[in-house]
Amino acid sequence: MSAFGLSITQGEQERLLGDLGAFWPGRRTSPETPSTKDAGRTNETSVREATAGPPNANWAVDVLSNLYTVPVRSTVEAFLVHRRPLRTLLFDAYPRLIKIFGSDAKLELRLIEDMEDDVCRIRVSIRSGRDDARPKLERFDEEWWLDHIQNSDGLLNFVLRRE
Repeated sequence: MSAFGLSITQGEQERLLGDLGAFWPGRRTSPETPSTKDAGRTNETSVREATAGPPNANWAVDVLSNLYTVPVRSTVEAFLVHRRPLRTLLFDAYPRLIKIFGSDAKLELRLIEDMEDDVCRIRVSIRSGRDDARPKLERFDEEWWLDHIQNSDGLLNFVLRRE
């Protein structure tokens, strides 16, 4: 069983991510892997195409629910329905999180209401009991998130939760 509550193999996960390309323009669909130099980087054209997102937000949340654990799907779906850039960021973050934290990473999406700011945000909790989890989160930030955070409009964050 994967860390996402699914009984799928690594190969099936890769196939699922590859299948996204058939519905989501700009995604890599070939079995090639990016070089270490361009891992985690996306060219401007594919970002523009990806932010067009899948035509059906419910479909996107269905797929995200297979990648992340989503305890309260209805609230996450309602929040993401008109926020294609956030859906794109969640799709793009997933393989990078798996690359850095490993396939046994437990990733959870929740809608969190910030009472101070009166704003709702999506929080991705990375659950780990590993001693190197904090440096891994810092690596994720440095290698990818800090270059893409501006696309979130402050409505998405990644946090580490100890198991």
